[in-house]
Amino acid sequence: MSEKKFYEKESKELAEFSAAAGISTALTQGAGGNVSIKTADGNMLIKASGFRMREVSPDNGISLVSLAPLNKVLGNLSFTEHQLSSAISESVRPLNGSLLKPSVETGFHSMLGAAVLHQHSIYANFISSCSSSASLIAELFPKAYFVPFAMPGYELCLEIKKALNGTSAAAGLLFLQNHGLVSYADSAEEAVNIANNANEKIIRHFRLPAFHLLESRKDIRQAIDAIKEAKTLTLDQLLYCSSMPRSESINGDLLEIISALSWLHAAMRDCGLSPAYIS
Repeated sequence: MSEKKFYEKESKELAEFSAAAGISTALTQGAGGNVSIKTADGNMLIKASGFRMREVSPDNGISLVSLAPLNKVLGNLSFTEHQLSSAISESVRPLNGSLLKPSVETGFHSMLGAAVLHQHSIYANFISSCSSSASLIAELFPKAYFVPFAMPGYELCLEIKKALNGTSAAAGLLFLQNHGLVSYADSAEEAVNIANNANEKIIRHFRLPAFHLLESRKDIRQAIDAIKEAKTLTLDQLLYCSSMPRSESINGDLLEIISALSWLHAAMRDCGLSPAYIS
């Protein structure tokens, strides 16, 4: 007789949510991005740290956390990095014999809707990483929030809390400066639809070209040289491109990030936009 599994339905839903959110490298590169689903009994299933969106399955890549310790800390007007870190550590629960470290973004996921999606979308970064990002986002997405750049974890959680300013809508959209987008809703399907519609609107408005991974050694080498000489444009560049290997040594995750950066610079140039680099 097989052992009873807990949160079986929710784990399957999160895996499908993750697959839909990370279906394209244009939407998420490497292990970037995360998804979460809140349960009826006050817990949350969230993508575990270090897993690619496309790697999550009902039996792997999922962390279970209790919302109570997080709500207690994040319900305060201000909270410290130590308090948030301690709350996340306290919140982790075993899930069917597995105890995986949750995403570093667990804090802000706990503050948003029933289903939360964070993508490192090149289309969102196209407008959130340019010098006119705030005005473009206000024009195209007047109901969306613009969140100034912050490092993942405590800093980003704090900035999102400031941007929300006490609002508690069930569904919404946030553009993270130089760091993609976040959508949230009552269901995973709706959160994916919100993100997809935002990405499509940006593509149509600016008539953006299709995204493809760089293939030839020449193109990869030129992209590497350009990134070495350029200032930092996205969070992924900051985290993963500080020490660039030879083009022959590029792995799959880094190739996705390099290709995204190359696409972003070319798309901004062709549309007459100026990049706003991370200071």
